[in-house]
Amino acid sequence: MHRVCILGGTGFVGRHIVAQLAKDKHHIKVLTRHRERHRDLLVMPSVVLKNANVHDVNALKAEFIGYDVVINLVGILNDEGSKDRSFQGAHVELARKIIEACRANRIGRLLHMSALNADAGRGSSRYLRSKGEAENLLHTNKDVRVTSFRPSVIYGPDDSFLNRFAGLLKITPKLVPLPLACPNSRFA
Repeated sequence: MHRVCILGGTGFVGRHIVAQLAKDKHHIKVLTRHRERHRDLLVMPSVVLKNANVHDVNALKAEFIGYDVVINLVGILNDEGSKDRSFQGAHVELARKIIEACRANRIGRLLHMSALNADAGRGSSRYLRSKGEAENLLHTNKDVRVTSFRPSVIYGPDDSFLNRFAGLLKITPKLVPLPLACPNSRFA
């Protein structure tokens, strides 16, 4: 049985991972900005939901005490420009803080969600380049075993991707095409 601290555990992917880890009887702490919005996670007996600023390295160091695995599921799809809501802040700088906090607590295992085709040098978008840069940073450390997983588009009930398009289809005339991010967008 592991003690697992999860960043991004209240999101679409995180909720499924938290549920499975709880079912497997692991002790789980989910760090969140808005604990009150995710009370449904509190009904799981082995889950602690904690308000925390994950962009504060000292807060991470304190929250990681006593845990042996960290899972980073934090990611943003839109660069909003502010420090923590930019690709650089949410992907690269956060990864740097997470690895520092893992080292400080001698955490031996970090699971990190990246993205298909992430590449710091040749990524086709700023998003993919930032995800690649975060991977490079994490995998060059010598103290923590890191596994990065690179999913493509993730969808299912309650996702925010396909359901957003379904909502747009309901309000769009039938013969009007819906644009994706750019003319050359495609699913990998």
